[in-house]
Amino acid sequence: MISRVERISEEKLDKIRKTVGEAFVTNELFHNWGSVEERREDVMKYMALYVDYVYQAGELYANEDFTGFIGLEDSGNAPKLPQVRMLFRMLTNIRFSKLKSLMGFAKQIGSSNAKYSKKRHLDALMVCVDKERQGQGIASELVTYAKTMFSCLADSVILMLGRPQ
Repeated sequence: MISRVERISEEKLDKIRKTVGEAFVTNELFHNWGSVEERREDVMKYMALYVDYVYQAGELYANEDFTGFIGLEDSGNAPKLPQVRMLFRMLTNIRFSKLKSLMGFAKQIGSSNAKYSKKRHLDALMVCVDKERQGQGIASELVTYAKTMFSCLADSVILMLGRPQ
């Protein structure tokens, strides 16, 4: 069963940050941040900020045993204050050269999704599964949950998984 992550301890949130960070260290999003070992620290920092954003926005969901996570955002109801907090924390915690490359990648994703983004849509901000549990259908369960949960928003809602073409 998938549910919203709410009112958890800082210790539990830190465990989620680490799980998500480790899942993204090898992600193509960060390929030009250096080798996996060179980028590990920066990716872990960035993804911790991202987890904080989706958690504070009330947009973080997990499976029962907290081994799979998805961040979801309804474009028609995107919370602004957590976004501003995250941007500020990114500017003060992540090196500019890393942010610049990340923004280029985000622009590429945005361009490929431009025809959909004008309509109300659901963004899957991140999907990850603990490395020890990958290959067990957890990511599929998370994406299916997202589709089901937001199918009632509107007929034109589109689940957007950020992937460059």
